[in-house]
Amino acid sequence: LAIPAAVLGTGLLGAVIGALVFSATLSRRGWLGVGAAAVGVALLLWHEFTGLAGKPAGVALALAGAASWALGTQLLRRTRIDVPTLTISFWMTVMTAVVITVLSVIFERPQWKAPSTAAWWGIGYNAVLIFGYAHARCGWARCCTGRTGPPWC
Repeated sequence: LAIPAAVLGTGLLGAVIGALVFSATLSRRGWLGVGAAAVGVALLLWHEFTGLAGKPAGVALALAGAASWALGTQLLRRTRIDVPTLTISFWMTVMTAVVITVLSVIFERPQWKAPSTAAWWGIGYNAVLIFGYAHARCGWARCCTGRTGPPWC
């Protein structure tokens, strides 16, 4: 449950950062959606609060990571580079995967194990629906329609 909460929290932070830092206009309905997302994150993490309370550094790092992701999404949305946003997003993902793989080999090699079936379903879901569809959908909305889609796009 922590992973869906983190992704939902990143969208929530993206909308808030867009409104507060970049002066993006959120309608009353948009702010209602931000509130609903906050409630959703709280409900997803409800049973995790006691475990999280004893690990403030982990919580702070998770929040910093989500905020960094949200800020990066907002900055990518506003880039002035003459390259399609989807191309930039793709190469950022590839470079990140290379760096994370190298760091994993260096620091986590003894802890490696084969992913379970459920983990493979999660990997497939993220590869196909998140990277293959959602990122392309947000890029298409910006490029081809002039609309930005949801506030986190």
